[in-house]
Amino acid sequence: MSQLPPGWVRSAVGTLLSVRYGKAAPRTDDGPVPVVASAGTIRHTTQGLADGPTLVVGRKGGVGRVHLVNGPVWPTDTTYYISVPEVLSAKFLYYQMSSLGLERLDRSTAVPSLQRQDLESASVYVAPRAEQERIVAAIEEQLSRVDAGVSALDRVLQSLARMRASLLQCAIDGRLVGDDSSRWDRVSLPSLGGLDRGKSRHRPRNDQSLFGGPYPFIQTGDVAVADPWIIAFSQTYNERGLAQSRLWPKGTLCITIAANIAKTGLLTFDACFPDSVVGFTAADGETSTRWVELVVRSMQDRLDKLAPATAQKNINLAVLRSLQIPYPDPDYQAKVVEEYDRQLSLVSVAEKTVIAALRRSAHLRSSVLADAFSGMLVPHDDTDEPTSVLLERIAAERAASNGRKAMTKRPRRTKATA
Repeated sequence: MSQLPPGWVRSAVGTLLSVRYGKAAPRTDDGPVPVVASAGTIRHTTQGLADGPTLVVGRKGGVGRVHLVNGPVWPTDTTYYISVPEVLSAKFLYYQMSSLGLERLDRSTAVPSLQRQDLESASVYVAPRAEQERIVAAIEEQLSRVDAGVSALDRVLQSLARMRASLLQCAIDGRLVGDDSSRWDRVSLPSLGGLDRGKSRHRPRNDQSLFGGPYPFIQTGDVAVADPWIIAFSQTYNERGLAQSRLWPKGTLCITIAANIAKTGLLTFDACFPDSVVGFTAADGETSTRWVELVVRSMQDRLDKLAPATAQKNINLAVLRSLQIPYPDPDYQAKVVEEYDRQLSLVSVAEKTVIAALRRSAHLRSSVLADAFSGMLVPHDDTDEPTSVLLERIAAERAASNGRKAMTKRPRRTKATA
């Protein structure tokens, strides 16, 4: 902001307020005092490190996240904390510091970390106290409208997700186009074509001598997408990589059997993939691989439950070979796929519209805060007490308390008597 609004003062955080390190919290977990880490409240205890109102700022991990606690609080040793003087509006400071983008001050190379001097050097604006209160009221009025809109959009997204699931179920049980599914055959995947694991057992893991050639190499993360078509890849094999793998043809159905169980995708290019992915190719030229993809996708939850509860969830090829899938005649398969894709495209368009609206809501939230702290959200009142008087009070209070409010003591326990 090149020019300050009338009566405003710009100050470094460290000049205006005392920034202190949080401390490791007591182990007790039976009190009313929140223990606040970088990401928020993690548990409760019986004593506080500071009385409220207090701003807790993420120092490690959730760098720059700002939390406002009005009562006693114990900020952990992954945070900084700032006791807000009584003469300032805690919410005014909270909204302002939340809009500073403190996460961009991270200078670490490993664990994200916010340096104290960087936080203390960040600039904040101080407006007359009465104007601060008007700004907070205007912010909360406008953000409440934004939040209401976001909640409504989230409900629409949930409805569209349910619609996707319903559409898939209708497709594979005969209701989408209209047929008696009880007359359909049930067959195994191997009876319809080739079903085998990928082959890329390179050792050592990610041997760089195998990569950098013309052959796409996809992994489970490339398969686990909402759209059934695999249209992108992040790695390629060279001739040496291809020699220890296998090139699957365009149109292959890929099914993941590790990590994300039974995620499906259809190749839009020839590609290699590892043994954590199974490939299916129809043998008769009539079976719709897209139909098979729909059926397997409808079974994801069931297949996921078959995976042992281990650190690395997976199912084996035998599970997929034993699947019995509904199999109508090929002409009907084609009709179902066509109608499913038509209706799914309508759902997808609606989802994209809602997601775009959610992005606009996020921008609107940022715009509200930007207007608030550039003096554009509420009118200035020349009769407000000058900011200079406010700053004098802050300095006096800080000098008297050394920037710290009294620590909340643990309640004294009375000794039980017979």
